[in-house]
Amino acid sequence: MILEYGSFIRELTFDGFEWQSSAGSRLKSPELLKIESGSLGRLVLDSLDSTHISLPAAVADFNSIGLVTGQGVLATGWEFPDFVMADEVPYISASNGLTSIKYAGVVKRYVG
Repeated sequence: MILEYGSFIRELTFDGFEWQSSAGSRLKSPELLKIESGSLGRLVLDSLDSTHISLPAAVADFNSIGLVTGQGVLATGWEFPDFVMADEVPYISASNGLTSIKYAGVVKRYVG
């Protein structure tokens, strides 16, 4: 998905999403979201097959995302910057590569 022209999406939810490349192709989509110009208030990842998607978004694009949440965040296997994560959502921290969770804005190691 490409967001441009200064657009704003309040909430974007992925629930049961899977990227399918053309038959026989082993190419991966470089990222789920590309934010060229605009912003996203909340990215919700409830169920998403990340097998054929390399990253949720480019590092710089996270500055245009208000919050990442959803029950499927950890299952993607992707790393996320701490500042963009919602409280009480398990994720892999881009800052240390560890499974983490935030409580009241404080990042802690997550042991599920």
